[in-house]
Amino acid sequence: MNPILKDKINRMMSQTKATYLDSKTLYKGKFIELIEEDYILPNQVIMKRERIVKNHQKDAVIIVARTKDNHYILVSQNRINQMTTLEFPSGYVEPFESVAEASKRELLEETGYTCEEIDILDSYYTQLGIDSSLVYITLATSCEKIRSQNLGKYEYILYDTFSYDELRELIQRQYILGVGNKLAFYELNYENPDMIRTLRR
Repeated sequence: MNPILKDKINRMMSQTKATYLDSKTLYKGKFIELIEEDYILPNQVIMKRERIVKNHQKDAVIIVARTKDNHYILVSQNRINQMTTLEFPSGYVEPFESVAEASKRELLEETGYTCEEIDILDSYYTQLGIDSSLVYITLATSCEKIRSQNLGKYEYILYDTFSYDELRELIQRQYILGVGNKLAFYELNYENPDMIRTLRR
């Protein structure tokens, strides 16, 4: 990075950094915990923030899985408000796993597919104001079916494979709505700006 740019960024970030003071739990459920935290800003104002902890603050993975015949695996499952979604396979990174290991495990559990290689395409925070868990977008290549699904008690997931053109149409027609899934698709096209402009029209 350019030293001038690096110094500029470091100065901005250091001058806005708040200091943590204290926290308390407002609510704790099976999957979600709501925590209130106190910070003191550089101008000495004390600020309260509410932070959501999902699944013990585990990081997550979204797996763009490409088969040996260059099709992509999508899953369908139920989300909140009785919404049924189309999305890439996904799941949480367990404490004993690497991102690649979690990606392979979740792909195998949800679809029965395995892969030859996992690459990390990107990572992001879903909503930095309230959630500090990191989501990794990974690319699984040369995937092939080796067994049936191995789903948990509360999972009911269907899957199928789609060509790239079908995947693009699903994005355009708003069948794939999750921000992480859209970002994952755009990551496949980051070297082709014309494709991104076409999708966003």
